[in-house]
Amino acid sequence: MVCEIVAELSSTKGKTYGLYNSGFINKDVINANFQKGYHLIEALKTNRIIYSKGISVQVKDFAQYIEKNYVCLVTLSNSKYWTYRYEENLNGIDNAIVLFCLPENAFKKDGALHTFLGTDTELSTKRIIEYYSKRW
Repeated sequence: MVCEIVAELSSTKGKTYGLYNSGFINKDVINANFQKGYHLIEALKTNRIIYSKGISVQVKDFAQYIEKNYVCLVTLSNSKYWTYRYEENLNGIDNAIVLFCLPENAFKKDGALHTFLGTDTELSTKRIIEYYSKRW
């Protein structure tokens, strides 16, 4: 159904982003968006598997290895988030981004992690969060 909706959308001249909640993205949806020239931004569930350097790992397990000296603080409106940007070929997408975000006062606290998948590697970390926050 998602692929059918995307197929009905107009193609654009500038960059366009499909914004998805977790669980909507699969190979068919990715291809449907790419055929229209759209980039994707999707929330990822923390139990989602990524393949880091060919090794299968859940996003939440990968996050446990992120140290504070590897993160950047990003301000969005009145909120601040620790962010870690991981960029690699992921699950059939060439050069994708997995963005790890934690509220400023919740670094490595259980249940605080939010993760996003992005296909536009030129888009800044702050813009990915901004765009996703406007999905509704």
